[in-house]
Amino acid sequence: MNRNLPEAQTVVVGAGIAGLACAYALSRRSKAPDSIVLLDSRAPMSLTSAQSGENYRDWWPHPVMAQFARRSVERMRAIAEESPQPIRMTKNGYLLATRHDPESLADEWVSGLEQPGDLRFHSRANTAYRRGGFSGLDVLSGAALDALDLRQIDPTIRSIIHVRCGGQIDSQQLGQYMLEAFRGAGGTRVKNKVEELTGPSPFRLRLADGKQIRCQTLVLAPGPFLNQLVAQLEPPLPVSHVLQQKLAFADVHGVVPRGQPFLIDLDRQILGFDAEEQAALREDPALAWLCDELPGGVHCRPDGSGNWIKMGWAYNQTPSEPMAAPPLDDHFAEVVLRGASRLQPGLKVYTERLPRQTSHYGGYYSMTTENWPLIGPLKTDGAFVVGALSGFGTMAACEAGALIAAWIHGDPLPQHAAPLAPSRYGNRDLMAQIQSAPRGIL
Repeated sequence: MNRNLPEAQTVVVGAGIAGLACAYALSRRSKAPDSIVLLDSRAPMSLTSAQSGENYRDWWPHPVMAQFARRSVERMRAIAEESPQPIRMTKNGYLLATRHDPESLADEWVSGLEQPGDLRFHSRANTAYRRGGFSGLDVLSGAALDALDLRQIDPTIRSIIHVRCGGQIDSQQLGQYMLEAFRGAGGTRVKNKVEELTGPSPFRLRLADGKQIRCQTLVLAPGPFLNQLVAQLEPPLPVSHVLQQKLAFADVHGVVPRGQPFLIDLDRQILGFDAEEQAALREDPALAWLCDELPGGVHCRPDGSGNWIKMGWAYNQTPSEPMAAPPLDDHFAEVVLRGASRLQPGLKVYTERLPRQTSHYGGYYSMTTENWPLIGPLKTDGAFVVGALSGFGTMAACEAGALIAAWIHGDPLPQHAAPLAPSRYGNRDLMAQIQSAPRGIL
């Protein structure tokens, strides 16, 4: 084999869900898809993408993010309809529970909707609420909560917001579909690691085995290792990485109904340790935080077609340097179970003993301060980036890939493209607007 790999028109670095979506979109748009290379040292979807929560929604508290997510959901639905292998895209939405008055957040909710009328309030038993819709938000309170038919919900919950356009998706099947379509169009996958990168275009990539590959266009989508490559071309991007974890296990006691949507507790909470336990925890500086108030967002849902359930809680807010195999928190299972059982008290049965069939895993949320992704051209001519898909990579990947293809080929761009590009940091007015906008309740 030649020491140098064939010269490519475009190289996509990273075979997670974002990189696969870019390779897929480019292969569909390019007149020469056989000149596109997908480069990663790992198997596709085996790092951060393997830790996906596999949820999606089209609602966000800012119009730009809402338009971006809505278009990505539409693309996923198109794939679900044409794929010979089911990507299991459900349509049961998200349920957001709170013990507070939700009407105070109405202005924030409306900003992420297509029409103000898409926000609907229901408080009577004979409500017009229907589970079958797939747009807007329904806010249920009082007697209307019975329409949800949820078992073992904390009786102090006052309202539940149903995000209609949402549900779950098999991210591995979605990624496999895009990979096979990319290969079927003539694209090439190379399993190797980038050791050195020089640019601008034409770029030269020196790989771990000493081989080199050149390309005219470079797309960087390496997940949490983004800045390790960007820094070889220009100043690093304002991206940090926060480890988040999930717990999945067989619900042997049948606590969570199999038809239950993705259920999220919006409210901040303090874990239910008694006085003696709190005193012991506060004596250890490494554990004292367990006695403090934690952010909202603990969530639970059925997982797959069996009896498994999946839960998570992004309470960790401390950035760290990304690692291929990050160390997990031994206390996470107890913490997330204590939090989730506040909303669904039946889960307390698992706080003493978890089933044998249990999986504890984690991955990085790579994120900007404003928690918007970075999708578009870098300052270096010919280089593009897809990154900072903080916990929403699965639901955002399809539109992220389509945007990259549009940027590269000079196609007309939608309104949400420019605000998501790295160049937004040079627009003071836009950044001031983003920073002052609601961060959202999710």
